[in-house]
Order: sequence, then C-alpha cells, then structure tokens
Amino acid sequence: MVNPYLKIMVMKKISLLIIGISLVSFTFAQNYLDALRYSQFFPTGTARNLSVGGAFGTFGGDMSAFYTNPAGLGVYRKSEITITPGYNYLNSAADYYGRSTEDFVHKISLDNIGFVSSINNKSEGLVGISFGVAYNKLKDFNNNIIISGNNEYSSLVDYFMWNANGLSPDYLDGYWEWLAYDGLLMDTVQGTNYEYDTPVFLPVSQRRTITTKGGIGDWSFAFGMNYNNKLYIGGGLSIIRINYSEVSEHYEYDYMFYSDFDDFTFMQELTAKGTGVNFKLGLIARPVEFLRIGASLQTPTWYDIEDVFYTKLYSTFTNNTYTALPMDFDGSMLGELVTEYKLVTPFKSTGSLGFQFGKFGLLSFEAEYINYASMRLREGYDGYSYFDENSEISDYFRDVLNLRTGGEIRLDNIAIRGGFAYYPSPYEKGELNEKSGNTSITAGIGFRDKNFFIDLGSAYMMHNEKYNLYPDPGGDNISDLKLNNLRLLATIGFRF
Repeated sequence: MVNPYLKIMVMKKISLLIIGISLVSFTFAQNYLDALRYSQFFPTGTARNLSVGGAFGTFGGDMSAFYTNPAGLGVYRKSEITITPGYNYLNSAADYYGRSTEDFVHKISLDNIGFVSSINNKSEGLVGISFGVAYNKLKDFNNNIIISGNNEYSSLVDYFMWNANGLSPDYLDGYWEWLAYDGLLMDTVQGTNYEYDTPVFLPVSQRRTITTKGGIGDWSFAFGMNYNNKLYIGGGLSIIRINYSEVSEHYEYDYMFYSDFDDFTFMQELTAKGTGVNFKLGLIARPVEFLRIGASLQTPTWYDIEDVFYTKLYSTFTNNTYTALPMDFDGSMLGELVTEYKLVTPFKSTGSLGFQFGKFGLLSFEAEYINYASMRLREGYDGYSYFDENSEISDYFRDVLNLRTGGEIRLDNIAIRGGFAYYPSPYEKGELNEKSGNTSITAGIGFRDKNFFIDLGSAYMMHNEKYNLYPDPGGDNISDLKLNNLRLLATIGFRF
C-alpha cells in the first residue's frame, strides 16, 4: 500500500518547483532545474575540438565526431585510438547585500577515450567505412559556491512560516517547516488559527554554501561512410550516465544579540543517478575541394532518473541546542525521500559550414538549435503525469541558437588553433535569468606526424546568473553570481 504521507510529500515537493523555478534557487527538489541541468551541454571532447570552440562538425577525423556529427567518422582513413585527460578549474564569486565572497574548485578527469576502426574499400563509390566506440565527458558538476551577507529584510524562517501559516504543526512538511518548528525556530501564536511567530529577529547574518559533485558521461557507438570523398554519412547510439550530488548548508546567526536565539543551520542533501539513451544522424558534403557543409540531428535523450533527498536542522539558543530530523505526522522518523521519474530532453539540430585552405588551415562556423521549452517530465511518483509542471516548462524556457566558430593554421607538423562560442540563456524574456548566457574563448596547439599526434586545448567560459536563496513574498534574497571556468585538455593519439 502506498504511504499516503509520502505521496503528500512528493506533491509538496512538486508544488515547491513552481515557486522555485521562476526564482532560480538552488533549493532542492526542483525538477525544472533538474531538466535544464541534464539537457544543457557545452561540447569539449578532444583537445582539438575544444581548441576550435567545438565547431568541428564539418571536418571530422576526430573523436569528438561521436558526440557532434557521426558523419565525421567517414573521414577517417586509418584506425585510431586516443585518450584525453583534462584539468578543470572553476572560480565562483557571489555578491549578496554588498558583501563579496569567492571560492574555487579544481579537478583532474578523463574527458575522452575512443577507438575507431577504418576499412578502405576502393577509390570510388563506397570508399571507406569506419566504426568505433568512444567516451566523452559532457558535463562536470564539481563546484563550490559561498554566499554571505547581512539580511535586514527576512530570514529563511520567514519562508518556513509563510508556508506553515494556517496549518496545524501535525500537518507541517516533515522535511521542511517541521524542522524549524521542532528546532524551536517558530511556534504557533495563541488565540490564532495556527499563525506562527519566531524568536529569530532581524537583521540576521546569512551564509549559504552549495557544494556539487559528479558529472555526465556519454558512451557512443557510431559508424561513418565515405562516398567518393564527396559525401560522408554516419549514425550512432549514445548511452548517457548521470551522477550528481549536491549539499546545501544555510546558516544564520543573530549578530545583534536581540534574543536567546544564537544561530541555526538548515542542511539539504541530494543525490541523483540516471541513465539515458539517444540517437544521432549526420552528413558532411564536400561539393568543391575547399568547402564543406555539415548537418546533424540528435534525438531527445530519454532518461530514467532517481533522486534521493534528505534534510536536517541544528539550532542553538543561549542555554540549549537542538537537532531536528524529518518526522512523519504520526511521530515516526522519516528516512530519505526517494523519487523516480523520466526526463525527455530537447531535440537538437546543427548546421555547419567549413572552409579548407589546402594544407594551410581551416575555418568553421556552426549553429546549434535547441528548444528548451520542449523538455518534459514523465511518470512521476505513483504515476503522476507532471501536466502542470510541463506547462510551466513551456512558459519559463525558450528556444536558442548556440553559435560556435573556430579555425586552425598549420605550419608543417604544427597546428595553432583558436575559437569562440556563445550560448544564449535558455530562459524566456522576463524571467530572472533571461540574460544568463555562456561565452567561451578557446585556444590550442597540436603536433602531428604520420602515426602519432598530441593536441593541447584550453577554454575559458564566463557565466553570470542570479541566485535566489529562498522565495520571500516581502523581500529580495537574490545574489549575483559570476562563474568562470578554465578547462585544459591534452589528447594523445595513435594511428595504425
């Protein structure tokens, strides 16, 4: 039999999504943001692809073709194996009520490994067939953000009371408002219809830390064919793995010593694991020697995702400390809240144009169309349809045209590369983060001989966004975030 309280909790979780998405808060259980988190990518792959801004869809002959355009496998004339270790550095800066804080993380990872087998048939007709398998790291979630400032307008407890007013303590959300009640941060006012008051007086000093870990990886199986060295077509299957964890710690203390209340810490923990699958088709045409035209299509990724969520609260008063853990309406302790759902990401289409200048170099332009309003949540707890939530997704998100360009200059065995990419904000006009796009500047160098090559690539991505610590009908708890990400890749490859 389905636990009725658990079902109520999941519905409460969903209702919080509607509030949270328009404010772009990191508060957990926001499946709208989950949808975007698992749908928005910035191509990396090999060091060569990274160096030219991810705009390598028309040239192929590179392991990034497994992710960008599988027709690029048809360009291979030899079999090849590559490995790409990487270094990722992310700096975060937050401004909140006039106070600035910074933090950073750095991590070494495996960004690409792949193998392509190439079979050359004849000099005309079906010239060659290539097939292979590759792993590409699509996303790195490792980050640490610290937000700190003195708030004269509201406390997180005000948000809890806003949700609790009119409800008996027995009906408070066991993972949210109940913790504030059990930790003596709020109590009912005698003679009222369950209105609440708090010993947490304003102003309060607030600090929010958000630590995220994990990533998204893509295992692709693909093939490419070469017709007369004029037309290349390819297709592939990708299996995507999500591994995400987030710990949020919200701390407040009474720096003015207005009452017996000293401080409290509200902690939220989320882990998410999922598996998805998608398919890709692509073609590259070379009507004349110097010109290449490319196009690729990627189906939506169909994910099965499981979220595990938990909260706890610690409060300190002059003479006592309290620990509050999630509790059911009958007084029994609640464990982790586990929810399973399906996610369908947007369809992607990419067009590219490349110019080959003999052996001197190349230049490429690429445009990628994605409609984020088409993201869909499916089959929630107990068959929940997400009808209202999907309607909100259609309202909050929009379609975008991602632009990438890059090129390389060849000096004998040495290639010097550079690129640029711009990813517009996926949020509709009028939303808090409507201008929250991503800009990437890339550069790199490579050495190639007959059977061996090594490439070094770098990308510096800049992103600004607004972060709301918690919804508050009477105040503004928005912090300005600046996230700067430096990626360094080194690809080593052998041809045989």
